[in-house]
Amino acid sequence: MGAKHPYQTLDDQDDLDDVLAPGSGAAAIFVGSLLVEPGREPPAQGAAAVPFSALATEFKDSSVRFFAIEPVASPELVEALQVRTLPTVLLCLDGAIIDAIVGRFEVERVAKRIRWLTERTPSPLGLFARLFGARRVGGWVT
Repeated sequence: MGAKHPYQTLDDQDDLDDVLAPGSGAAAIFVGSLLVEPGREPPAQGAAAVPFSALATEFKDSSVRFFAIEPVASPELVEALQVRTLPTVLLCLDGAIIDAIVGRFEVERVAKRIRWLTERTPSPLGLFARLFGARRVGGWVT
């Protein structure tokens, strides 16, 4: 898995199996073009990678993990997930795909669904945060 962005790139079936393993928590998987050549207009689905990256940054302290699949580099993963339209965002919880946002990437629509997903997962700070009002500041719990 690559890690140059606020999301991780899924490159092979083992990576996907880890994300979709039972008990693996919440995940958002972007399936669409991540490549934009310098000096060229991005393809429609490539343009969606930019707001997905912004959403991954916005929700970095949430319990949702963010992943992306480049269809040209990993067509077998696209086929395994039965994705037929690009871009697609899959929302997963404990190994099951529970929602799919297909087609046009509308930032607020995707953000709303991610907020919905965060409500169904425990806080990364857990019980301690709920009892004592702790919060995450950078990498530290205060």
